[in-house]
Amino acid sequence: MLPCSARWVEPGLRAQSHTLNVSRWQHHYVADVHSIFQQRRPCSLLCPNNLHKQHNSLAALTLQSARRCMASGTQGFGFHRRASSQSLTLSGRSQATASRKGVSRGIAIARAPCPACRGSSTALGWGFSLLIADVDTESGLSSGLWVGLTMTSPDSLALRPGDMDFAADVPDSVVAGGGGALWDGNQCHDITWDTSQLQVGDQVHVFLSAGEFQVRLNGRTVAACEASLPLRGPFYPLVELRGCTKAVELLRESSLCLSLEEPRPLPQATPEAVSCDVAAHAKLTRQVNQRDPSVQRQLPGAGPRRARSETPSRRHSAKLKPKVDTDALPGERLHLEDGQHEDPRLWTTVRDCLARPENYDQVFHAVCALLCEARAERDGFHQRLGEAERANVLGAAAAKRREAELRRLREELKRQAALLEESNMACQTLAKELTAAKDAKNRAQYRIRQLQPKAADVGWAARAVDTAAAADALVCVAEISFTARIDMIPLSAPAPINVGPPTPEMLEKMRRIRFCVIGTFVAAVGRFCTGDIPYNEVLSGCVGIFLLSDDPNVAPCYACLANSPLGQCSHGLTCVMAYAFLSGINAIFLTLKLFVGGPFVLFSFVCQGAGAYQGLKLHNLVNANMADGPMAPLQRNFPGPGGPGPPETPGPQPPSFQAFQGTGMRLGG
Repeated sequence: MLPCSARWVEPGLRAQSHTLNVSRWQHHYVADVHSIFQQRRPCSLLCPNNLHKQHNSLAALTLQSARRCMASGTQGFGFHRRASSQSLTLSGRSQATASRKGVSRGIAIARAPCPACRGSSTALGWGFSLLIADVDTESGLSSGLWVGLTMTSPDSLALRPGDMDFAADVPDSVVAGGGGALWDGNQCHDITWDTSQLQVGDQVHVFLSAGEFQVRLNGRTVAACEASLPLRGPFYPLVELRGCTKAVELLRESSLCLSLEEPRPLPQATPEAVSCDVAAHAKLTRQVNQRDPSVQRQLPGAGPRRARSETPSRRHSAKLKPKVDTDALPGERLHLEDGQHEDPRLWTTVRDCLARPENYDQVFHAVCALLCEARAERDGFHQRLGEAERANVLGAAAAKRREAELRRLREELKRQAALLEESNMACQTLAKELTAAKDAKNRAQYRIRQLQPKAADVGWAARAVDTAAAADALVCVAEISFTARIDMIPLSAPAPINVGPPTPEMLEKMRRIRFCVIGTFVAAVGRFCTGDIPYNEVLSGCVGIFLLSDDPNVAPCYACLANSPLGQCSHGLTCVMAYAFLSGINAIFLTLKLFVGGPFVLFSFVCQGAGAYQGLKLHNLVNANMADGPMAPLQRNFPGPGGPGPPETPGPQPPSFQAFQGTGMRLGG
């Protein structure tokens, strides 16, 4: 639990233990009052004049009530009103009929204990009989009646706080019934008695003898077990009405005693049977003070009493119930829990009462004062227990809030886990696509390695063809023989331009253009993997490969393209203007996708923009080299990429050929 409520656990246990002590003291006090009165009767009967002078005292009133009961012969027959549940209605003669007031349950306990019976053996027995007065057959409930015996007196049960509605919760009791259960005072057993089948007029007999508890229905045994209660008595009839049983009636004569002898009445002291001898009075007083066992046998209620059992109930724990000495006199059963020592004040008052019965009223008030002090201390413990319970409630509320927060966190974690799983699936898909792209790349590289020897041969042949073409062009220009060559070249197509070997400045520009071309192809692959179709990047990269055909690093790629229909296109520095133009146009259009196209669009824009810039620089170097080189006069009559050259100065012309100017041969003449 929470730390704020942990420190209240020990005071709470002490409060519960003290409450049990107070209840136990009240129960034992009532029993001790009865025992003291029974012990005092012989002494008081020796002096009847002193006793009858104190009619206002509690002892005199109790004696008169006892005599009236014995004279009437009822001996307290019927149910006890204050000890029974508030949900029951007691009616009939001597309140012997108990019925429910529309609620589901309630207990009733008799005012007087069951008469002790002794059969052919020496074993004592106690029993009573019930008559089923009314049942509820329309409700369809599955449980009904609980019957049994208890050693708890109705007076002590009436002093307990709260209303007790369960027969099994009554201390020192053995009951059976309900939904087929039997409580033997220590544990619960299963039985086959179906109390929902009871009918009006059925008789239920309960009997306890020789340690065996029996319940009989119309003479047939329906429940039996060994009881955990000691057979010292007295035992009071205990009934719980619930389920389909609505009303029962306590019978005066029990059929259980038909097979037994008539119960022997307990010895009762009468004024005629008691001597008024002073010596007998002194002897009796001496025996009481010396705790003579013979006096205990002579005095009713003076024998050893059993302490309250430690049977578990639904409201109290058996660990908190104190241990009580069962071998002492009735008044000696009151002990404190701390150290198990006697209360000197209480014992002093009890001994004074036993020694001087005439001071009974004073002793009674002294014991009441002690009980009031104990009740005040118990109330203090109850207050501290209430504070502890409030702290526990606050702690429980805080725990519930934290639990709700934890549930929200768990739900959030579940949602995040679902998103993470979706991301993992997308990553797996991309990984598969990347693996496929890598496989395609590896296959392409393998194909390139296979074509490299062929590309080298093709490159050597292409360079030889270029050299031969250049030689043919020089020869044609030197001999000024354009007739055959003009017929083979279209008028609108430009003649190939030979700018000679590139200068170091051109090589540096071409090296930079090579990196731009490689970057363009990388951007094209990235855009293709992201779902875009890079037409312009592929076209610009191909033109760049034709431009870098003489570069050893790009020669394999050029050889691959030369074997395709694209091999008819020109290559070398003649493609520099086309590459610069395409790269510049692509860079301009890529500016529209820089913020939405992704990183590969930006990378393509940078590579093509840089390629266009380096291409323009290379084109300027090529034009400057052509204007200043030794081949400039030979290139003036060929329209270059920039348009026709400047007009040449007129020179000597060979005689032109004119048709039909010769003499020839005349026919016929």
